[in-house]
Amino acid sequence: MRAFLVLVVVLPGAVFVGARPAAAYSQETVYALGIGGNIVVVLDPAKPNSAEKIIPVAPGAGAIVLSPDGLRAYVAHRGSAPSITVIDTVVGKVVGSVPLPGSPGFITLSPDGQRLWFGHRAASSASFIEWLAFVNLPAGAVQETGIDLEGRSCRIGVTPSLASAVCHTGEATSLNFLTGEVVHDQVHGDGSLSGLVVDPATNRMWVYEYTELTLYAVDARTFAEYDRFVLGGIAEYGTGLAALPGDDRLFHLYDDGQVVTLDRNTAAIQHVGAVPGSPDSLQVGAGASRVYVGATGSAGSTVYRLDTATGVATALLSGLSTAPQGFAVGDVPQLPYVDFQAALAVMSAVGPAYTWTARLRNADARLSAEARATLTFAGTAVEVTGVQAPAGVRCSVVRGGVRCDLGRVPPGGSVPVEVRVRPADGGTVRGTLTVTSAHPDPRPADNTATATAGGRG
Repeated sequence: MRAFLVLVVVLPGAVFVGARPAAAYSQETVYALGIGGNIVVVLDPAKPNSAEKIIPVAPGAGAIVLSPDGLRAYVAHRGSAPSITVIDTVVGKVVGSVPLPGSPGFITLSPDGQRLWFGHRAASSASFIEWLAFVNLPAGAVQETGIDLEGRSCRIGVTPSLASAVCHTGEATSLNFLTGEVVHDQVHGDGSLSGLVVDPATNRMWVYEYTELTLYAVDARTFAEYDRFVLGGIAEYGTGLAALPGDDRLFHLYDDGQVVTLDRNTAAIQHVGAVPGSPDSLQVGAGASRVYVGATGSAGSTVYRLDTATGVATALLSGLSTAPQGFAVGDVPQLPYVDFQAALAVMSAVGPAYTWTARLRNADARLSAEARATLTFAGTAVEVTGVQAPAGVRCSVVRGGVRCDLGRVPPGGSVPVEVRVRPADGGTVRGTLTVTSAHPDPRPADNTATATAGGRG
């Protein structure tokens, strides 16, 4: 009589039929420009006073942003050779460069990460005019819009259908992608713009004007004002404004290092904390539980992590760029790991022998990585009588079992391995299947699974 037993063993991040593939492991990371403008420093917010990586870039780096998926960092270079450097954040290397028609000011990515918007002017020009353009990604083709922004130091907010720019002295320009309509207007008087936030879902824009301590709430399509708040109760001038989509709070940075939240609807103010030095820039971390502030001291700018619940500020690293867009924060995928699902089937046949069939699947939808699978046996002594695996998979019999180097498993790919064993006395055999990789795994406890098969009867 023939017995058939199927044992299913689930390994790291298993994805069953109908389930979505697991996302790559990501970690909140800070990418900051060095004070000399020719390096990008990668910071882990959990490890103050240390750099995870230093990436050399071309001279003149003046702004940096991260793509929404965290896979790319884009660095804007100013001066005689204006360009955009493209950094692959997973491997930590420069992977491309895009020449620009003029020296870029502030840069902004569209919500889908497909367009990098910027205003530019000739490197030697003293003109108070910037021209609106964008880089199509990932191709890297620059497209001029032919629209002058009627100002300098123009900040740009982007929604799925709109690019809206407000310049230093309040001149504003809106371009509707769907209709081609261009609107020019004035958001505030001849003051100083120090912060701009656009909500992609509602096309609402918040503009902070420095000299009058006023927050303007306008429609990003028409610049029609629907509210304004005079924040004169705080004696310091504001120098930064940031928010997360869908969050009613605007995070506001003041000249004395204070960080406060402003309610988008009422402008009610709540103090968060403060950092030392002269603040340059402000970024909001995941879930708004942390904000990051760049503040200038005697050794360049220092990036601080400020906990919004406790108000505690932690210095991450000094000697960084003082540029208003001198650092960027986002969830960045770490080196790829193999996210396996394994099924182990054991068959008992005449003259006790077992065939263990393992199918190892990389359930990650985007990344591939090399891995090794090891199947060891305990209990009754066994003899391995055969191993079958696809071409390119190298398996060898080792003490107590079998080890297979799976090679690089592509996204969604699977590797079947069949191991035939003969127990010494037909008794119970316990198999332990372990998967290892040189890449990080956020769930290491799931890398090992054990199953038992066999026995007399």
